[in-house]
Amino acid sequence: MNPADLTPLFFSADLDAGTRELALAGEEAIHAMRSRRLGEGDTVHLTNGDGLVARGHIVSATRAPAALNIAIDAVHESAPPATEVILASALPRGDRQQTLLDMATQLGVGAFIPLDCARSVVRWQARMADRWHRVLTSAAKQCRQSRI
Repeated sequence: MNPADLTPLFFSADLDAGTRELALAGEEAIHAMRSRRLGEGDTVHLTNGDGLVARGHIVSATRAPAALNIAIDAVHESAPPATEVILASALPRGDRQQTLLDMATQLGVGAFIPLDCARSVVRWQARMADRWHRVLTSAAKQCRQSRI
C-alpha cells in the first residue's frame, strides 16, 4: 500500500486471499458512512491485520443496520518489516496505557510485552484485551499499517 494513497483503510477479520466480495458491518461500516461519508462507488482499502491488503469499491450501503457490500478489485500481501521492534514496559495507569499503545503502534512497534513488576500499580487483566485490540486497530488504520 502506498503511504501517499489516502484511500480509507478499514479492518475486516474476514478478508483472505480468495475474497472477491465482502460485507463490512458494525463500527467499521458506521465509521465509513458517517465519519468518512463514503457511499456507493467509493474506493476503499481493507486489511485483516496480518498483512493482507485489498483494494475494492463500495457496491451498496445501508444505514440501518449499518452495512457496506464491497467488491474486491485486488488483494496483495504486504511485506513484514525488515526489523521487528518489541516494546516491553510496565503498564501505566489510566489513559496513559491507551496513549502508550497508540503511539507505539504508530511508530511501528510490532509487539508489546506488558511487564508485571514487583512494584507495579497496574496489573495485566484479561478484560484489557478487547480494549487493547480496539486501540491497536484504530492506531494501525490511522497510520495505514496492514499488520496489527
